[in-house]
Amino acid sequence: MFSPADRSQALRALGQLSVAPKYRPSHQLARKDFWPEWFADLSEEDRRKAAWVSGESEGIYFAWIAFDTAFADRRPLAAVLLDTRPHRLTPGARSYLRRALASHLGPYEVVEVRLEEGLRMRDLWTDRVVWVRERRGTRQLARWDVLAARLVEEADGSYVMEGPVLAFPPYAADGILSELRRAHRAFSRRHPAGDAAAFFKRIGPLLHELWLEEVVLRPEPRFVTPEGDQVVFARVTFEVKDPGRLAEQLTGHPELVQNDDSTYAWLETAGSEDTPRRSLGTLSIEGNHLVLEAISTQRAERGRRMLEERAGDAVRFLSAEHTDAAEAMRQIKAEAARGTSVPEPTPAIPPELEAEALGKYYEEHYRAWPDTPLPALGNRTPRRAARLKTWRPRVIALLKMLENHSERLRREGRPAYDFSWMWDELGLDRP
Repeated sequence: MFSPADRSQALRALGQLSVAPKYRPSHQLARKDFWPEWFADLSEEDRRKAAWVSGESEGIYFAWIAFDTAFADRRPLAAVLLDTRPHRLTPGARSYLRRALASHLGPYEVVEVRLEEGLRMRDLWTDRVVWVRERRGTRQLARWDVLAARLVEEADGSYVMEGPVLAFPPYAADGILSELRRAHRAFSRRHPAGDAAAFFKRIGPLLHELWLEEVVLRPEPRFVTPEGDQVVFARVTFEVKDPGRLAEQLTGHPELVQNDDSTYAWLETAGSEDTPRRSLGTLSIEGNHLVLEAISTQRAERGRRMLEERAGDAVRFLSAEHTDAAEAMRQIKAEAARGTSVPEPTPAIPPELEAEALGKYYEEHYRAWPDTPLPALGNRTPRRAARLKTWRPRVIALLKMLENHSERLRREGRPAYDFSWMWDELGLDRP
């Protein structure tokens, strides 16, 4: 058994040993193996991105030379420390080093978060589920997060995380496993007698490289509508001058369907067997204002023309606003990376009305989602893809991404959607 003080003593001793002048050549060779060859050819912008996360890279490198790779005298640094300076360590520190030497960096999926207690994590390679004692991480991680983590086993069979954790988005799990299987086949050809533990002692640099590619240097996604237009949150506002005539025109329009809450769904024929009609936006009457909400500037402009032609002088155009969510997120990330504070944006509408509007939008959007063709599913609908063996894993990955994002919104006190019903709706077992 080891205590936090034992662990601290062991890590200090490892740090002191690692900077000994005689190990400088070892560091040169190890860093060459740890960093991918393509890193030297990165643009200046990508190098700046990598610099933001250099602490994680250095932490993963240090644990790799300390516990995994043949760093000095063909042994990890911790083995050298135990052999040459055991008298300087407490029994607990020696126990910690021995247990850490039995660990390795591996791929895990978070399947349960218990705030201030710990995490239940599934080993993506073996499918084994383990309990990890952790407090700080429970405030940062959410269900379905994918991690490259080093877990050190304790005497009671539980685990603790050692060193930095490399966090991936939920959709990265399949890609990580594919790369690991390819690497394992190559390892097995070179080392027929090697076991899984020996393999994972070697793949720290590979998981670090995948993290650089998938997270740090991955281009910002571009979200588009089925028409290929950029996704923005658009809001068009009219003054209602003749409520009776407006209600008559809206009720009689073939593309508008009145909902139970007196809003209108704006629909069009989608031309798909699975989805005969597609949602284009929502209309609602707020006091003496008619508001059209859509997810692209083009849809908002089309809706404005439709309403002006249909309602005539029963309404008067007031304003059109749109918010580019992707650009706002990039700015927030850039400010956070520079360590500066990010002021809260001034909401265009009161928070309680914003939450209500988002709730209506989420409900309308996600109730239609199972029957919406998606590029990520080869333009199949989630309902159809869930029935196909080859596409079912992608549907599950998409649901995990949606639940993961929703959980983070919920923790921030922001409106979030409950996707639990969708698993049954699509005939899928929720993991």
